[in-house]
Amino acid sequence: MNGQTHGGRIGTSFGGVARNVADCMTRLSGDASVRLVSAVGWDRHGDALLAHNPAMVRLGLDTGRVSIGP
Repeated sequence: MNGQTHGGRIGTSFGGVARNVADCMTRLSGDASVRLVSAVGWDRHGDALLAHNPAMVRLGLDTGRVSIGP
């Protein structure tokens, strides 16, 4: 290390086992209803996931059981 600072990038993606499985099942299910049941934090990450919610709904994923908790 030469003491210099090197810029980097940080990215956020919405995943995790439950969300990924629900996404895949929605894509594979045809007419069957798939529901994501989960809790998100009462913080900026939870807010970001809920802001991404319309994209999940457009896929046909029922996100009505995603709750917010401290």
